[in-house]
Amino acid sequence: MSESEAPLRPLEEKLRRHALFLTGQPGGECADFSSCDLSGLDFSGLDLSSAVFTGAKLRRTHFARASLKKAVFFAADLTHANLDHANLAVADLRGALFRGAQMNHACLSNANMAEAVLRNSTQHASGIGGVRRRRTDLSAVTAHGVDLTEAKLGKAIVTMADFSDAAMRGANLENADVRGANLTGANLENARLVDTNFSGANLEGAVLTGAQATGAKFEQAKMTGAVYDAGTLAPAQLEKTQMPSYAPWTDAELAEALAEHLVWIASNGSKGKRVVLSAVDLSERKLTGAKLAYAVVAKGKLPGADLSRAKLAMTDFAVADLRGANLAGADLRGAKLTRAHMHDCDLTGANLSPLQQVGAAQAAIPASLERAKLMRARLAGANLCGARLIGADLSGADLSGADLSGAVLNRANLTGAKLDGANLTGVDMSGTITTSPGAASPKSVPSAA
Repeated sequence: MSESEAPLRPLEEKLRRHALFLTGQPGGECADFSSCDLSGLDFSGLDLSSAVFTGAKLRRTHFARASLKKAVFFAADLTHANLDHANLAVADLRGALFRGAQMNHACLSNANMAEAVLRNSTQHASGIGGVRRRRTDLSAVTAHGVDLTEAKLGKAIVTMADFSDAAMRGANLENADVRGANLTGANLENARLVDTNFSGANLEGAVLTGAQATGAKFEQAKMTGAVYDAGTLAPAQLEKTQMPSYAPWTDAELAEALAEHLVWIASNGSKGKRVVLSAVDLSERKLTGAKLAYAVVAKGKLPGADLSRAKLAMTDFAVADLRGANLAGADLRGAKLTRAHMHDCDLTGANLSPLQQVGAAQAAIPASLERAKLMRARLAGANLCGARLIGADLSGADLSGADLSGAVLNRANLTGAKLDGANLTGVDMSGTITTSPGAASPKSVPSAA
């Protein structure tokens, strides 16, 4: 079909009629490609919302940046297809084959990827046609930052898939096979994970708060930096996982380590010892005004800690658990907060601007909050000038009066965020989501630069 012009003419006519259908014009007709072989064709950027691809062969077909909202791909073969940045919200994907497909930053919110019930072509002796079931196959797909909010993935095959930094709030993965998948930084808040098999999966920095995980398997899964509610996972489920242990330091031990750190800072590293708190349980600890600049707290445990007005310039908080922590008025210039868990964190008036004149090159180091989880965080009046917030989740956050001038917010989630009085001069907001994650057609904000 793709080798010559003539076979494409009926397809072009069908696409023309579909465009009329979408705009409600005379002569319009919803495109139906059921059982067609469209392998290798390029539909990139087209609006094929509500189109029907039931049972279609779409191997290596290009749908990059296409609008496929409410489209039907029931039992379709999308092996190695390119769906990067495509919008498949509320699409019917039951029983579809996506093996090896590219789905980076695609939107599949509320998509139905549950098991398909297919009718056999042969009949039983009774004369009643039999049925067979086919699971949706997402094995080995590459889907960085994919939006699967409230998607139905029950019994889906997700083995060896790359869902790093995926938005999977409220998704249903009951009985899904997720063995060996990469879910680094994925947000599985309130997801249904009953009897899901995560054996050998990478869940480092993942969010599992509010999830239902009865009967889920986590054997040999990497759980470093993952956060979940007490009681979400039974002790038996965690026996064979790869998880860090945290030491409960006394106040005296912590004070001694901080004193050594101050000596290390004052001597430019020639004396004392840089403090490393990655394996220390600092939950609910009072560290108001603490001097922890250049400290290492990566993957640390600090939920509910009081770090208000603390000196934290260039501190490494990557993948740290800072849920509900108080960082109001803290100096976080040049701090590294990549993939940090900062749900409900108080950052009112915090300074997250670049640290100037660093090192021999006198460089300016911006604060890094890439892919940080900042849901419902309080950032009113915060200085986020030049901050890197790529892919950060700021849904429900209060950014009233914040200085975001020169910040990089592309692909960030600003659903429900308060931006009253915020300075957005020169902000890169390309691809930023500003509508409900579960909405059928998320709105992307163009660059304001």
